[in-house]
Amino acid sequence: MKINRRQFLKALPAAALALTACGSGQQEAPATTDALVLDHAYPLDYARQFTADVYTDGSVLLTIAESGDKFLVRPEGAAELSVLPEGTVELRQPLENIYLVSSSIMDYFIHLDALDSIALSGTRADGWYLDEAKAAMEAGEITYAGKYSAPDYECILAAHCSLAIENTMIYHTPEVKEQLEHFGVPVLVERSSYESGPLARMEWIKFIGLLLGRAEEAERVFSEKIARIEPVLQQEPTGKTVAFFSVTGNNNSRLTEKFFDLCRHDTDNTLMPTLAVDNKHTVICNMRICFDHFVNLH
Repeated sequence: MKINRRQFLKALPAAALALTACGSGQQEAPATTDALVLDHAYPLDYARQFTADVYTDGSVLLTIAESGDKFLVRPEGAAELSVLPEGTVELRQPLENIYLVSSSIMDYFIHLDALDSIALSGTRADGWYLDEAKAAMEAGEITYAGKYSAPDYECILAAHCSLAIENTMIYHTPEVKEQLEHFGVPVLVERSSYESGPLARMEWIKFIGLLLGRAEEAERVFSEKIARIEPVLQQEPTGKTVAFFSVTGNNNSRLTEKFFDLCRHDTDNTLMPTLAVDNKHTVICNMRICFDHFVNLH
């Protein structure tokens, strides 16, 4: 069937648009879904400062204790959610260019062979006690982006940071957290140091594994560590107490519990160091005290 010049000119824009779409490889809009279907609650043996809910499409909802902050980790290629649950921050895997401020979490990234997901650090190279982290910074693979209270926003934005991982020190400077979120950088405040014991803190490697899509690796590492200390856990309490401390140049003593309480029985707190301060018994993780006060401890 022939068409006249007027009909041809009328049809030309539509044809050109169709050809442009084909030539540019234009894709259809991503699929959407209205709701997630819960599959199971992720099992945790010791940790109580976070929970994880696993959904049928591979999504994981991580909930932080106390704050109630919720992070919905979505696997790569998952359908877009038409409605995000209120108060929930969506994170898309792969998580890259992370700004890691909470230094205690770095060891988990190292054990999961996930240092390449970190682009920015809140600790300078000479401040790291972990050789792998120090080497990565010296090689330029991780950049110092300022401490928790004074981040380099320009550096963070230029790196296309997908997530900032802080500890609760960030609550001393809430304006920093607000500013990062204002710039579109989600802020996750981890609470591993608030766990009741070393095994619970160590189980936070599962949190990082779920966050990065490396849950199986995290389970394997955690199981290996538990197997190594199993003989210690089976020992009966001795009834003896031990204090680990250091003396600084200004004659202050520094008591620390840290991970040394692996020595105590998991159901017995008698070896947990306590100190009477202002008529209150305080469980110590890290505290400076006057040397005279220290030598008078019983």
